[in-house]
Amino acid sequence: MPWVPVRSVEKTVMNILFSNEKDNLISMKSFKKDRIVTIIRTEKSFLVEENGFRKVIYSVEIDRIKKTLREIIKNEFPRSHQIMITVSSRSGDK
Repeated sequence: MPWVPVRSVEKTVMNILFSNEKDNLISMKSFKKDRIVTIIRTEKSFLVEENGFRKVIYSVEIDRIKKTLREIIKNEFPRSHQIMITVSSRSGDK
């Protein structure tokens, strides 16, 4: 699923996060690919890495991920109409 309209990104990412197994990596990128947000699902939380306007890595609890995702989309992709979403496995990192 390469390009998703920005108004559908939150729902799409939430579906991917909760339907996939842990240790999968989800990346959201702007058209120019200069802003990247990566989300990794762990046992009891999500590891979120923002690499765009802000360069931050933090852990988010499962019950706070929806609000956090909404804030990230608003801050990192303010003028984007479409966002590239990729899903990959971290099995090579273990």
